[in-house]
Amino acid sequence: MGGDKNRALMVFVIFALSLSLTASLVSAKSYEFQITVVDKNGDPIEDAVVVVTNSTGDEVCDDETDDEGLMDCDLEEDDDYDITITHDDYQKLTNTNDVLKDYDSSVDVLAVLRPSLVDVEVKVLDDAGAVVRGATVTIESLDSDVDEEDFPNYEDYDEFAFPDEATKYEGFEVDSDDEEKDTDSKGIASFKDLESATTYKITVEKNDYITFSDNFELELNEDYTKNDAIEVTFSTPGDAIFRVKVKDQDTNAAVEAAKVVIVDRTSLAQDVKDTDSEGMAEFTLETPKCYDVLVRKERYSEASQTNICFNNKDDQTIVYTIKRQNNPPVANAGEDLYVLEGSTVTLDGSMSSDPDGDALVYLWVDSLGVEIESVERPMVAFATPGVHEITLTVSDSNASDTDIVIVNVEALANCGNGICSVAENISGSCPRDCPVCLDGICALGEDDFFSSLYCPKDCGIRVIAQLQNETMLVPGNWTTITTVDEESGRVVSMAILTITTPNGTVEVLRTNEMGEAIYTFLEAGNYTIGSSKDRYVSSEFQIVLYGSADFGFVTLVLIVIVAILLVLFGIRLINTQRKGKGGYRATRFRRRKPTLASV
Repeated sequence: MGGDKNRALMVFVIFALSLSLTASLVSAKSYEFQITVVDKNGDPIEDAVVVVTNSTGDEVCDDETDDEGLMDCDLEEDDDYDITITHDDYQKLTNTNDVLKDYDSSVDVLAVLRPSLVDVEVKVLDDAGAVVRGATVTIESLDSDVDEEDFPNYEDYDEFAFPDEATKYEGFEVDSDDEEKDTDSKGIASFKDLESATTYKITVEKNDYITFSDNFELELNEDYTKNDAIEVTFSTPGDAIFRVKVKDQDTNAAVEAAKVVIVDRTSLAQDVKDTDSEGMAEFTLETPKCYDVLVRKERYSEASQTNICFNNKDDQTIVYTIKRQNNPPVANAGEDLYVLEGSTVTLDGSMSSDPDGDALVYLWVDSLGVEIESVERPMVAFATPGVHEITLTVSDSNASDTDIVIVNVEALANCGNGICSVAENISGSCPRDCPVCLDGICALGEDDFFSSLYCPKDCGIRVIAQLQNETMLVPGNWTTITTVDEESGRVVSMAILTITTPNGTVEVLRTNEMGEAIYTFLEAGNYTIGSSKDRYVSSEFQIVLYGSADFGFVTLVLIVIVAILLVLFGIRLINTQRKGKGGYRATRFRRRKPTLASV
């Protein structure tokens, strides 16, 4: 019996041990743990050392992240784990908040490391390089806040391990509080524990100095000691001379009266000056400051420059070139003309214009080769019939434009014979704008019943010239010549006077709006004065001028004759009186009416 009991006890013990071993094997079930280590920008950190310890302090994982920032290992269920991550360039991350407490299957963790902390010294100097004591230096982080949603695929992770944070989906903020320090006797302001790989704004202020402000970035693991402190040049207000010279881009000549605008980039205040005859404008600017420059002039392109900075006594001269903007002229050669052969007409380009007010050069070219003077209103004589296509080109030295005027020159024989119409080219009609027919040609049809069809009302009317004091003219005297309509007596303005002098030279005048022209006769002899006008028949007359000596001789002869007559009359009167006293009878003279013969 005792042996049976012992055997039964042994079997029970073995069974119990078996159950205990089974239970032990069951409790040792493990799961996969993977961690991704990144910086605050979400970039993977390679060679970060990840150590995972269990609740008894034993290290169950100790490995480095790969080039993707990954590290993985197996963990057992029902145990608490702490994670520690270290890297030379980053702050140590220690997570003791049981981030892996309740997991019994695979888990992915995202860990974010903050950059390493560095100490920074800012040394403030003035323009002369001397240290500035008591200047207030402010350093402000410009990096934005960060949380888990800033990282790619954050929803794929089960847990997040941020610095000093462990609760799922809670992020951390980069310290953005301003730090403010005053410079010491050596002009240095010291700042401790600033995160590297961060952009900061540094501001330096002190009375009687220009406020300094700039951004700088701390590199990873950068050590700023007293020997390589960040140096800031702190300036007192001053001035500088800024000279602006403006030139024409095409000619390189100085541009006068160009407006130069200087804008203070801090206050936005403006100063405006015009360039002088040498294209110069001079400004005295406050320094140290930065400015914008704008150069403009009517009909020129603009020139500009931004952010030109000046230090004290930093005098500068800058040349700006601007290009002249040219608008082309507009040519106008006047209305088409219809004239008879032998006529002299005036082409009219006076309606041509230039939008910029530039002086114009005129060039006339005739399709039939008649030479035309290069002026605004040239006079042209057309000797033979034909259709002249005359091209006017006007230019302002930069651009040009053309216009065409047609001058129809008709044969004299075609006037008044029923083919007078040149414009409409309709046989048997003579419109009002048909050239005036010459005397003796139009008259051929005046007795014709149908003459009104081809002879206009003013056909044959001449323009004639009249002299105001024709009978008293001698060489050296001037006179006024007036052109009038022979039929109505009205003044004809802008008529052409052709004066042929005794020596054969020809002078051409144009009457004004009053139909008048002044002319001086320089020598004695025969003068031929011709007058012409579009739509009028030309006319001419002759005048003879005697020399001043001839005129004096005639006058002297007349005076002598008068004197002789007076003497004879006096002698006769005396004799008559004597005869009366001595028996002679006085004779009474009776006035007789003059006869045509006596005159």
